Amino acid sequence: MGKPTDEQIKEFWEWCRVDEYHDWTGIGDTEYEYCKKCGCVLEFADLPCHTLINLDKLFKYAVPEDAEVRLRPAKNMSGRHCVLILDKSPWEIDAFGETNELALFWALWKVKEAK
Repeated sequence: MGKPTDEQIKEFWEWCRVDEYHDWTGIGDTEYEYCKKCGCVLEFADLPCHTLINLDKLFKYAVPEDAEVRLRPAKNMSGRHCVLILDKSPWEIDAFGETNELALFWALWKVKEAK
């Protein structure tokens, strides 16, 4: 699958109960200051927090603790393949993306859409 739209990303993070505001509190004096929620650098703070998709943020806010995630190269196509198994269920959720982040995002999107 391709990249999600800004509206899909916003809807996804709202479903995960992550608000769009950056959290700069408690950041020490470093060369770069990072948002504690999304990891973006302060100089890019004009982007809403929910627009950023990275593995750390997906695992922290979206992947259930009991889920098993398998990320690997996609067979017979470019990109990455994600298999998500929730709560040791017999079902696997498959998704594809250009990167690990997008493959995992689309697998979690399928979970969101099913609920």
